Amino acid sequence: MDSSENTVHSSKNVQNLPIVGMEFQSEEKAYDFYNLYARSIGFSIRRGSPSVRTNKVVRRRVLCCSKQGQYQKHSRGTHEKKCLDTRTNCEAKIVITLFGNIYRLVEFKENHNHELAPPSQVHHLWSQQKVYNKHKVLMKNMYDSGIGSTDMFDLMSTEVGGPQNLNFTLLDCVNAIQRMRRSDILEKGDAQMLLEYFKSMKKKNSYFFYAIQINENNQICSCFWADTKSRSDYYFFKDVLSFDTTYQTNALEKPYAPFICVNNHGQSVFFGCVLLLDETTQTFVWLFHTFLEAMNGKYPITVFTDQAMSIGNTIREVFLDTRHHLCLWHIYQNAAKHLSTEFETFTSFAKDFKT
Repeated sequence: MDSSENTVHSSKNVQNLPIVGMEFQSEEKAYDFYNLYARSIGFSIRRGSPSVRTNKVVRRRVLCCSKQGQYQKHSRGTHEKKCLDTRTNCEAKIVITLFGNIYRLVEFKENHNHELAPPSQVHHLWSQQKVYNKHKVLMKNMYDSGIGSTDMFDLMSTEVGGPQNLNFTLLDCVNAIQRMRRSDILEKGDAQMLLEYFKSMKKKNSYFFYAIQINENNQICSCFWADTKSRSDYYFFKDVLSFDTTYQTNALEKPYAPFICVNNHGQSVFFGCVLLLDETTQTFVWLFHTFLEAMNGKYPITVFTDQAMSIGNTIREVFLDTRHHLCLWHIYQNAAKHLSTEFETFTSFAKDFKT
């Protein structure tokens, strides 16, 4: 590219124009200053490799346009790593050098050899996406009030005259909320967070149902929940119910067990979900009594489960008028495991077995 023919010049009337000789209290303040200037012009910046003193203090730093340099193709054996051509050897930059305890701007190159982002798109640039502390405080207040990330972003966008005037995108807002949730979990504990979530759902809709099993040490063992739609669907589709405990969803390998049926459109419908401490008869007795309580004491007509003895015994004890059958999927899984020789030796065995 011929830089003399393709150079785009920055505006001379822009505020915060870098001037050689300017001083900054820290490298970070210099970065923020240049990034603010970059936002007003329409480009993104990044840090270049520093010159560092023996005490690890940065002596010299280049803050350049993100399109500085060029991507190089790298080879790994027969595979070639391909990178997007997003760099144009742009030379726009500032250079700061440490004098005593102060960083001084010693070089400023203003011109760019690429198109700059318009004001409506500048907030999508990488270095411009930053959630400042004042926004984090506002997000935390709205998060504690139960406002979702999308509504939160819309409110803040309206406040400043549009999303282009914010320093972050909707995705940045979602990520910030997720970090808050993780922080709450670490601070309060996942059990406390789960309980608070159930209470908030119950407050929004009184027909939301949840129950928690507590042991002798007042610790949560198992929990069951069913929302309004699940409880309403059960009234119409309780003929056949499937209950499966083969899911292990987390590092603690606690069984996750959904109550599922099929509606008149052939679609799967959830009647409720449970996280179990274990798969003992005592746990299943608590669970099935809780399920009946959630469904106003109405028994399912037929229940399909795996062959766990504890489940079968509990169904006969709690679901008094319910027929219990084994799930075909589990039967076939066990057949493939224990009768593999027969399946391989006799060509008609699979067909006969299925019949």
